[in-house]
Amino acid sequence: MALSHREADVISRGHVSLGSIVLEDGSFFTNFHCDLTLRCNERCPDCLKMLGVLPIDDASTDLTEEQTREAGRLLSLYKIRIRRLQISGGEPFLHPAFLDRFQQMKDSWKPLVVRIYTNGTLASPWGKKRVGSTLRLISMDDKKTMHVPYYASPFDLGISPVHGFSSACARMSACGRSFNAYGFTPCTQYSHVGRILGRDVHSSHPKILGDVEICKHCICTLPPKKRGWLRAEIRKGGVEYPTKTYREGIAREKEQPTKMVDFLERL
Repeated sequence: MALSHREADVISRGHVSLGSIVLEDGSFFTNFHCDLTLRCNERCPDCLKMLGVLPIDDASTDLTEEQTREAGRLLSLYKIRIRRLQISGGEPFLHPAFLDRFQQMKDSWKPLVVRIYTNGTLASPWGKKRVGSTLRLISMDDKKTMHVPYYASPFDLGISPVHGFSSACARMSACGRSFNAYGFTPCTQYSHVGRILGRDVHSSHPKILGDVEICKHCICTLPPKKRGWLRAEIRKGGVEYPTKTYREGIAREKEQPTKMVDFLERL
């Protein structure tokens, strides 16, 4: 396994435009996101991860000890250092070995900061013990405000992407690269847009760059003002939603789901 020529060139030239910093030792210092499981106890119709619409929410999406260990090995091999690790899902507290995976990632991935994103409907695995700022509860009001527009494709609306495949989009900058039971992706939204297009876009190594054919269907490629405009238009009904690519993808996925490959099978 090796980085692509394009990815290696980005590292060698020390780009910081990808929401990451290349340090003097050649390591790539970035945020990282981990979907501990894709299972969820809610069925929000506009979920960012499309659970409840295109569910892959069985136990096969629970990260195993071996998957977590191999991911840590590859992060080290490709000199990926984690600034902030965001643990989410699905609903991460549904993972039957949540505390074990949490501690394993802290010890082997060595992030500077860890945050856990949960919908707040389940009891904390720590019980009443204070977790401090590690835990972030996502309210349904936040979800309705921030997540709805992810079913809108800029390409369908005739808007050209600005970021995402060669520079940092909102997802790459805020959440960073991503990992789940199927492998690595350049950002948290990449794999789900890929499913809408009928593709399994995960990789066996930590990906740095996206692909314009994926990114052009994600609003995170748009500048902040354009994203804000699009959200507002959707809320007031000014944009048909979901847009064409998403409507067709959801219909196709329900009839013939995209075949997803387990991360360990890719190695």
